[in-house]
Amino acid sequence: MLSRRKFLLSGALGLLTSTGLDELVLAKDKGKVKVKKVVAKGPRSLGRQSWPPAVAADFLGVPNKGQICICDGNGRLSLAEMKAAKGFAPSFEVVAELSSFARQVIDMKVQQGMAYLLVQKPQKNPDCNLALLAIRLAKGVVPQVVLCAPLTQFKDASTICLDRKVVYVGGASANQENLVMSYAINLQKNSGDLNPLASIRVNQTVSDIAVQNKILSVLQTNGADSRIDLLNIANPVSPQPKDAIKMEGEFNTLVQFKGGLVAIGQVGGSLEARSIAITPAPKAVARTALAPVNRLISAMPLQNQIVLVGESKDKLAVMALSLDKGLNFTRPDVGTFDIGLKSYGKISASSLATDTKSLYLGNGIAGMEVFNRETGSFRHVFSYKIPRLAASQVCAWGDLAVILTSEFMSYDISEPTRPKLVSETSTLSPLKAISGAGSYVLCLGGRGDLSLRRMNKLDDVIATSNVTGKSLTFDKNKHCVYVVDPQDKLTRVHCFKVYSDKMENFENIEATGNYSLIKASNTQIVIAGLNDFASYTIDNGEPQAGAFKPGSKYHFDNLAIRDFCLEGDLIIATCVDPNSFGFLVMLKLDESGIKLISKFDLKHDGMSVTSNANTVVCVGKDKTGEDLVSIIDISQAHAPQEIKTIPTIDSASATIIQAQKNLAVVVGRGLEVFSLS
Repeated sequence: MLSRRKFLLSGALGLLTSTGLDELVLAKDKGKVKVKKVVAKGPRSLGRQSWPPAVAADFLGVPNKGQICICDGNGRLSLAEMKAAKGFAPSFEVVAELSSFARQVIDMKVQQGMAYLLVQKPQKNPDCNLALLAIRLAKGVVPQVVLCAPLTQFKDASTICLDRKVVYVGGASANQENLVMSYAINLQKNSGDLNPLASIRVNQTVSDIAVQNKILSVLQTNGADSRIDLLNIANPVSPQPKDAIKMEGEFNTLVQFKGGLVAIGQVGGSLEARSIAITPAPKAVARTALAPVNRLISAMPLQNQIVLVGESKDKLAVMALSLDKGLNFTRPDVGTFDIGLKSYGKISASSLATDTKSLYLGNGIAGMEVFNRETGSFRHVFSYKIPRLAASQVCAWGDLAVILTSEFMSYDISEPTRPKLVSETSTLSPLKAISGAGSYVLCLGGRGDLSLRRMNKLDDVIATSNVTGKSLTFDKNKHCVYVVDPQDKLTRVHCFKVYSDKMENFENIEATGNYSLIKASNTQIVIAGLNDFASYTIDNGEPQAGAFKPGSKYHFDNLAIRDFCLEGDLIIATCVDPNSFGFLVMLKLDESGIKLISKFDLKHDGMSVTSNANTVVCVGKDKTGEDLVSIIDISQAHAPQEIKTIPTIDSASATIIQAQKNLAVVVGRGLEVFSLS
């Protein structure tokens, strides 16, 4: 039992953890422990929401209750916990991940807390082409590779099958013989080994393998016809041929079902299923067309049926195939769903998984679809989307921060310690850049369009204009948007007046040179290229046709410009030298031209910069690859002072200051909120 002192101390430490205070002071007073809260001051991280790793759902499996294993073809794996609330769709939270364990994943099977993978070029065995990996997926710990065994008998392999502690691998030998090998798996706590048991040569290319009731079934095809070889494996060291079932057509998928088999493939251009009885004597029983499904994606047994997922006229179709006791097919149940299929490629059968309650379908890089079984049919209940790219840009207004990836993601930052994702909105077409315009967002599309949207309703396009360009900026003082469009040795700046329901183009400026960045403030427009700045002034302070006059230029001999912002009469830029060292460069812009004021060494490469009054925030990577954010005081522009440089979110690429809340928002593979005071 804990003493009173230890109990109080543990409670105080728990308070420290929950409140996130930088310091906790314990004071002894008459035998009692008092807890004094010391509020942290100065720039610091308040809250972070990282994204799950970009692991495409090429292979799926259910290793433990309430968890799902997601693996992609590039040797990355994540373990997600499935959470459901009554009346709400399920959600997924990535709790563990593992990467770089193979160059390519060919097949995966999951059973009893273990994932078994057929891979090419595992990192631990660089001299072998193929190997079998076993990864332990225990709850609460990081996934661990406990077996990495080279498959020296194979030149190529395509599929694996598990039967308790025996694994079967199908492929081709170095002599181009069609081959199935069986191995005994011996797994210890931290390592294991693989012992060959038997080698089985077959006539045609191995497509799929199944094991049940001590019978090994090997599905083979040469494209025009197929066959299933059945072998007795009561003695696993000496398999005995039992029978062979021949079929016309190309069959690639084999599903076990209650003492029988169902083979699925193409016959005369149509998808078809064949049922085969194994006992008492192997024989073909029945066949059925699988229309309206015209392309199979995956199939697996589920309770008293076989579930097929495939394509039907560009829609996703889920079919429940029923068989009677004699393995004759009955009328199937089919449901079609308006879910995109473009990301589906050649995906193995393990991309379909179930926990007996729900059905999970891997949709490659698009994520995963979840279906529930209801009264003889399936209902689509949830799409688990996988963020593919780090955020490229961010804008903020009030309690909302909007970031641009392959889509819009909106976060509520009203509680900075707990930023919350509130919506994900498709951009329909690719976007190059965004810029905040108060409670609106200006979007520059890659197909020659500029659009105006409400920040709290991003799927609603209020106004559009035709324009090409690389980046844009919004001048809140003049309510104008400027788009810079570099074209080799000539750069055009397109100028638009922005209203609440429209945009009007009033001027195109032409500048000699190649400029790709632009910022505007009141009566000044500044454009930047690789090594140069150029400015334009607005006559009489009103942006209109003919009002823009060329101003000054400035050239860097040994620095490349990465990003810049304007603050009063200052140009604040991040630059790198030929050795990729980063600098914060301060320049003054006035009637006499652009003049260099100071150059300040950064601890990173200055990917992005933003400012408000006397505070500058910039992010970048250091030489070790760590992402950092720097807060710098520029109250004395000739001598900037670093306030703090601290680690930030992975792949940090953009930042913005929310002046009303004195916060900085940094985005990359997620979002992080910093206090500036």
